[in-house]
Amino acid sequence: MESTNSTNSPIQFLQLKPNSDNNIISTSLEIIHKLLSNNSLNPTSDDLEYLIIDINEYIKCHNNSDPISFINNFFQNQYKNQDQDNKYYDILPYNHNDNKYNLMLVNNQINNPSYLKNLKANEQQKLFNLLGSSITKYYTNSEAIFGDVFFINIDKKYYDTLLKIDSTDNIFDKKLNEYNINQIYSNVSIFNLFEYWASTHYVKIYENTCKKIVYYSREFLNNFLKNITKNDMNIINNNIIKIKYEQVELYVKKDEPLPGSHNNILNIINREKLDNELQNDDVNNYYLSNITELDIKLILEQTSYCINNL
Repeated sequence: MESTNSTNSPIQFLQLKPNSDNNIISTSLEIIHKLLSNNSLNPTSDDLEYLIIDINEYIKCHNNSDPISFINNFFQNQYKNQDQDNKYYDILPYNHNDNKYNLMLVNNQINNPSYLKNLKANEQQKLFNLLGSSITKYYTNSEAIFGDVFFINIDKKYYDTLLKIDSTDNIFDKKLNEYNINQIYSNVSIFNLFEYWASTHYVKIYENTCKKIVYYSREFLNNFLKNITKNDMNIINNNIIKIKYEQVELYVKKDEPLPGSHNNILNIINREKLDNELQNDDVNNYYLSNITELDIKLILEQTSYCINNL
């Protein structure tokens, strides 16, 4: 990702140092789920303050008008590389919200399998980033992350255009030049990090039978959908999936898989084997996102219409 020359205001982003305390992960996810279920995941929550204290020693906030160059230089200086033109990071878009991708940038040398296999077990343990691995679990299909990682937000349209930069049509270059750095990046706070962590592990769904919102773990929901027959689900308006299971009627929302993610790669492979109709029917190749209040309103309007027309 090329940096944009900037005279703009600094962007806030986060650095997460290596960590391996599994108790912090399990406790944090349990509390996050409780806060989500109580609709109280907010910056003033006492429970969240305690979680922030738990991970505070691993988190560092940065403000810089050119975050990509800062991060690349950080990784370069860790290993005293001399080539200034090299890119020393890989990008993992682990989540998205609104019109932004939430990106994690990792050291591409440390996370190279050939580098890791030459390290002793205690050296790997010292570099292991358990929280980073937890956050990217559903992007990388549970691949472990090592070393320091950085969290930034980037405009979705900009990033999608950036991925097409290899195109021979220079229209993409022109589109990129239309952005200034404050349009490209947005600030990431420690609270944001917990929000995004919550979104990667828990999915907001709607149970129409009980007329309530529920947060299911993404792992449970992914496994659940794999065991639902296609006769028991169908896609309705606004990318909403309606599921009938025993006496329960559920609604979940789907989205395209994140760029470069495990599901995205599977889709590319499957397109070579399956026709479009079969591909579009495979709900497990989508990324599940939180259902919204507008979605629920549409569901209620549709179910009310169906009942009134029986």
